[in-house]
Amino acid sequence: MRGFLGFPWEEIPRDAVVVDIGGGIGTISLILAEAYPHLRFVVEDRGPVVAIGRQVRQIPAVPV
Repeated sequence: MRGFLGFPWEEIPRDAVVVDIGGGIGTISLILAEAYPHLRFVVEDRGPVVAIGRQVRQIPAVPV
């Protein structure tokens, strides 16, 4: 998984937050989170899309 899409993810500091803007239901962020567990991921998208992602992944809503 070195350089997924040409980016050196392993070089990002531990606990850094990666924000996936327009990330849909979070598929790419989940793949990256599994490959790079030292990072934290936030998926941003339109409300209805995020709701579908939470339902599919069985993730509770986070209060804003």
